[in-house]
Amino acid sequence: MKLKLKTLTPVHISTGINLEPFDYLIKDENIYRISLPKAIEVISEDVPDAPEQFAEWLDEQLFKFDSQKNTQYQHANKSQSKIRREINFGVFCRAVLKKPALVDKLIKSAVVYEMPLPFGMANNTQVNEQIKSSDNLPYIPGTSIKGAVRTALAANAWLKLTDAERAKITQNTKRSMGQFNPKRYYKDKDEELMKLLFSCRTTDGSKSDAARFSIFKFFHFSDAHFVSADQKDVMQANPVFLYLKDKEPQPQTNAQEMISAGSILEFDLFVDTDGLWRAYKESKTGTGIWLDLEMKIERLFDIKIAEIKKDELEKKLAGAMFAVLNKHARQTFDRDLKWFDGLRYFTQKNGIAEATIKRISNFFASGIPADGGTLKTGWGSGFLSTTIFHSIKQTNEPFVKEMFHDLKIGEARQKGGYGDREQQSTPTNLNYFPKSRRMTAQQLLIPESVMGWIQIAEDFTTSVAVDGKTETVETRVVEAPKVDTEAIIAGYTAENQKVKLKDMQKMYAKVLRSEAPMVVCEILHPELPGEFKARYPAGLPDGSFVILNVNFIKSGKIQNVSLAKALV
Repeated sequence: MKLKLKTLTPVHISTGINLEPFDYLIKDENIYRISLPKAIEVISEDVPDAPEQFAEWLDEQLFKFDSQKNTQYQHANKSQSKIRREINFGVFCRAVLKKPALVDKLIKSAVVYEMPLPFGMANNTQVNEQIKSSDNLPYIPGTSIKGAVRTALAANAWLKLTDAERAKITQNTKRSMGQFNPKRYYKDKDEELMKLLFSCRTTDGSKSDAARFSIFKFFHFSDAHFVSADQKDVMQANPVFLYLKDKEPQPQTNAQEMISAGSILEFDLFVDTDGLWRAYKESKTGTGIWLDLEMKIERLFDIKIAEIKKDELEKKLAGAMFAVLNKHARQTFDRDLKWFDGLRYFTQKNGIAEATIKRISNFFASGIPADGGTLKTGWGSGFLSTTIFHSIKQTNEPFVKEMFHDLKIGEARQKGGYGDREQQSTPTNLNYFPKSRRMTAQQLLIPESVMGWIQIAEDFTTSVAVDGKTETVETRVVEAPKVDTEAIIAGYTAENQKVKLKDMQKMYAKVLRSEAPMVVCEILHPELPGEFKARYPAGLPDGSFVILNVNFIKSGKIQNVSLAKALV
């Protein structure tokens, strides 16, 4: 069965490789991946000894990088980040070879692929690479799709188990272990769970093999590739930050190469109906194998195989799979929508404009697309989509709490009382777990999009599922995202106006430019005009935001400022 896949949001499937600054060039809001051997070849045409100069220059930069130490004014990692950012072919051509024209020549002759970089690097230097085919087009592995489908089916089947069956998984067997190891203990339970849900019994224990008698062995998902190799802007690179409801966002280490939202790919779902039908018949003929197959398919897919004709089996199973995917996705949509309500409630603490939060949360408020099934995959998929948390919390919440405590998941840790060196842990509130979400961002305080959501179907219309019914919606042209900087400035200005202009205060400011080792800022307050300089040797992007320590003297005049925190 040929199925289409639409990326509802940006999707990142990592190769595990981080691209360094000398792996790419940035120009005109685009990032260009370059071939190192080809780049050396190109610049050698103009500068014959360029390879020797490059090797010597690279050794010098790496030595400088390794030599950085913590000082009173700056941590070593900040200095190292600045040095790493400068180790690229652009700097080498302009500053070392004194031939800036070579940069354009590299872009013309040494580029492997390119993609938009709409929001810049946000002070990042490394880029996490997206998995691609041999022709440098991104794709989504079939294993990623199959894994997400398997999780949704497992969550659905868990709710159909008997109390006794669930007890086999949740019962306390810690005492049977010589030394309790939480990771091994729960990993074993996970394996037992998958065996219980997907693998069929045999009467002869010697023939029992979880993989051999797994129902999912009959389902095959190919890799999803682009329908047309001529599609433009199939990828983009974006900064990614970690957002919490009641705290300021946390920068992630690297930017990410991503498949752009709205991309259409295609893959094959093949159900081995001959093999599945044969297994079904064997389960009924007393051969002692594939026992409980009929029951397990019903638990997983909500359909009865006995009521389906063999030639309709693949189509019926695919339709049932879509329904289960949407059931699982809808639970995550509802929970994420509540999380965004909390983000809006704490906007004064997290610094994110209410209009920005509303814009992103509309993705969840719009509901699940009606066609096919909706699921989440790739980096940043999140706990809710990659586990059966929704289902197991519903039936066995005490077990979940115990597991979270054993594995120290989501527990806030704090020191004990006076003289008590032991740390106390606050139990995880499962109603508000997980506490954070990863999102792409225009700037630290301007998140742009959630990640990882895809839709799979035989074809796509412009319909959405509303309360279980299908409604057609007007087709809209998606415009390039606009940075709502004005809303951010208005919010920061309002916060600053609550501050009394005396003593030492923390105030929001906008970076106008960098003049190493200082950054020149404008304090966002109508009564504090002018430019103010704060020490920050690494420099900051123009237009970014910071928090300044502002020291006032009498009459509300400013004596001096220092940089408390960069918000990029």
